[in-house]
Amino acid sequence: MKRGKRPSVPRNVERQLWGESCGFCMNPECLQSLISESTEQNIGVMAHIELNSKGGDVSADNLILLCANCHKETEPLLVQNGEALLREWKAQAIQRISQEFSEQFTTFELLEERVKPILERNYLIFSTYGPASNQPEKYNLWLKFESEVIANNSQLSRLLTRNLNLLHKINQKTVKEFALHVDEFVKTRADEFKLRELLFPEGLLSMFGIEPESYNPVQSVSALQNFIAQLQKEEEFIDLKFFPEPGITYAEDTKLIYLSLNDVSRVRQIYFNRYLYHPRKTELTLKSLMFFLEWLIENGIEWEFENYSDLTTLILNNKHRVKIFYIYCLSLNDLQKTSLRSGDHVVNLHMWNGGPLSTEAMKYASSLGVKIYNQNEFFVFCHNYVK
Repeated sequence: MKRGKRPSVPRNVERQLWGESCGFCMNPECLQSLISESTEQNIGVMAHIELNSKGGDVSADNLILLCANCHKETEPLLVQNGEALLREWKAQAIQRISQEFSEQFTTFELLEERVKPILERNYLIFSTYGPASNQPEKYNLWLKFESEVIANNSQLSRLLTRNLNLLHKINQKTVKEFALHVDEFVKTRADEFKLRELLFPEGLLSMFGIEPESYNPVQSVSALQNFIAQLQKEEEFIDLKFFPEPGITYAEDTKLIYLSLNDVSRVRQIYFNRYLYHPRKTELTLKSLMFFLEWLIENGIEWEFENYSDLTTLILNNKHRVKIFYIYCLSLNDLQKTSLRSGDHVVNLHMWNGGPLSTEAMKYASSLGVKIYNQNEFFVFCHNYVK
């Protein structure tokens, strides 16, 4: 009787094996890395638990990923009905691998130290050979590296999910999206690989300072002020700029750091790590502040901050002291909490025409000799008296 051809392992099953093993031999006494550092080809071998000749299929449940040496050891075991031992190997390996990548860190910096090299490696592979290139020759190379990417993704997903408590709540959402992407990556058919690119959350690269995002600036001026105040106290603040893009330069452990404020997830995580969201001293958004500063520049009005730790107080043309608010209705209480002096100018940037101004606030400002404006009124004042 002619022997039937052994069925090939479906690509999604192969991916699943690399994901559940995290790229390690699934003999629990071995656990050798199956990612080759010297070649483009991985060194893992897929072995049947129940032989094909005995009715074993090519499902993920009936396959185990091993190094070449351990694979040789399975051959005599299988002849002697060693399926039970191989299933035990696989179960124990999955448990040990899960424990290895379930470490809980005490700080984000320790998590970053563990995660960043793995994420950088995947980013290098994807940016060099990834599906976005649309080049068939690169896609062939991508197939050689795909197992490593999947194994790394599995490690990252476990580590990040275990340490969600160290992340800002929005960055936690990014990690959960990444975990879904990892699962989808494994299950997607090979001819639909481009769909996976759309699911990778860009914010994950930003979070760990690998690749900046291209979004609007982080909204919290209050947190930025707190950051600058903290850096000034530590004598690490160097510079803040807004154009052509907003960014802050500071020193950290003798290194010069430039942080783009457009890099949303990274900035958000730094603010969270340093407890900068409180106290909240202003509702002014960075976008509104930059619009205001750009308008001043376009109209030839010189400006500077009275203090970098208070980005709501500016001096125009070395003469006019201006206090900026971003509140739906500017109240008496808002003004009383603010350091104002006679001759100051107060402007509310909440809406195009400025937010409402309460009667009590207007009376209080008048008693101090302070002039108060909505946005359009302030622009008229600038044209008539500042330029």
